[in-house]
Amino acid sequence: MTPQQRFKPARQALMLALIVAAFPLGAQASAGRLDFVFGRVTATGVDGKERLLLKGDEINSGEAVNTAPNARAQIRFTDGAFMSLQPSTTFKVDDYRFAGKADGSEKGFFSLVKGGLRTITGAIGHGKNRDAYQVSTPAATIGIRGTGYTAKLGNSLSVSVGEGAIALLNNGGALVLTAGQTGYVKDFNTAPQLTFEKASAPPASLGSQSSTNTNEQKNPPPEYCSGCNTGGGLGTKTITGVTGVMSRSSSLAYGNTTIATDTGGTLVLDDSMNRVYYQDGTSGTITSFTGATLDKTSSGSYAPYGFDGIVGWGRWYGTLTYTEGGVTTTRTASSAEGMHGVAGLPATMPTVGYASYSLSGATNPTDGTNVGYGTGGSISVYFGSSPSLSGNYSYHLAATNYNLTFSASNWSGSQFTTSGSITGGSGGSASVHGFFAGSNAERIGMSFQGTISSGPTQNGAAVYSQTYYSHTVP
Repeated sequence: MTPQQRFKPARQALMLALIVAAFPLGAQASAGRLDFVFGRVTATGVDGKERLLLKGDEINSGEAVNTAPNARAQIRFTDGAFMSLQPSTTFKVDDYRFAGKADGSEKGFFSLVKGGLRTITGAIGHGKNRDAYQVSTPAATIGIRGTGYTAKLGNSLSVSVGEGAIALLNNGGALVLTAGQTGYVKDFNTAPQLTFEKASAPPASLGSQSSTNTNEQKNPPPEYCSGCNTGGGLGTKTITGVTGVMSRSSSLAYGNTTIATDTGGTLVLDDSMNRVYYQDGTSGTITSFTGATLDKTSSGSYAPYGFDGIVGWGRWYGTLTYTEGGVTTTRTASSAEGMHGVAGLPATMPTVGYASYSLSGATNPTDGTNVGYGTGGSISVYFGSSPSLSGNYSYHLAATNYNLTFSASNWSGSQFTTSGSITGGSGGSASVHGFFAGSNAERIGMSFQGTISSGPTQNGAAVYSQTYYSHTVP
């Protein structure tokens, strides 16, 4: 059969034979894990619930992975396959099964709903089960046999083969492509055809970010970064001119300061993009810690640390050395204390309109003895000459469900400071500092320090993502 030869539906299943033995195999329920995340990447489960994905998180069969317009992600599957998802992509793991070897029970059925991907396939399909792998799209089904390929889906489908061979199959017919060839498919009822125009899946724009790696913007991180899981390949990123807020346990306070705000500071991310710290541009470095531990324990639905391309957040504890007001202080914070912080890129503020926001990330709140987790939250904002907002943050701490409500009005610029009330337990009050970040104020960062009527001081930080915006005020 020649590469251009078409074949009947009875012979449509052409499978891969390439094995990439890079994934530590074993008894795992997950389909794979995130080796690389840039920007906001989420997973939607079969129950419709969405969760924010960070590097190292697992992907399960039945979940759909979604990348924002400025985001990218790389998944390493348990059979050794790599899948790099491009911006504005929805990729679903329809049915994935792999017991550690190709024994006939393996299965990798996926769907590219929109966007683009690059992949190097793994062990699924290496055995006798030649129908074990397929990627469904609205225009055609992709079957493979030992290959690396790029697919781009818009109003039509374009697929370029790097190595091996693929088959494009739909109601119009079938087409086999080998290394160096590209296929084009108009729709599911039109036969695939050869084309000389390569499928393109461009990297995400780095926007206004600068990097200590001067080649970063010209040469973005490689698609298959073997060092990404050990911190290699990305380089430390420094984003200047950010805004941030910080809440600290009372034992870490310098003088009477318990909440710090700043404009024009610097957000720094390590080379894994999962450690965030904030350098105050006014009074010194307040969150550049020596010997600090970043809290990575996720007990709830919201990531306790991360960077979504616009804002970064986290909590640090342990031995903390920080400088404020020219004074360097060293404190030891227990695992139920620490510095909660969130910082983000400068905001472009709407001059008029209405927006709603939903909680998308939150540090694990602490009270000095207990560590909790965020359970939800939302903010509504009216922009204009007399801006106003109202919002809430709900969290679980010390076996109690709390809800912090707050409002603000007539603030200037992109920052606001207000007070709030806490319900739950014996109730209480809170100091709240917040800011807007990103284009069209698409993020809100918030930190709080709560005083419970008959309990210890509570601290936390949260991130909200814009879910709706209208120029018309309802």
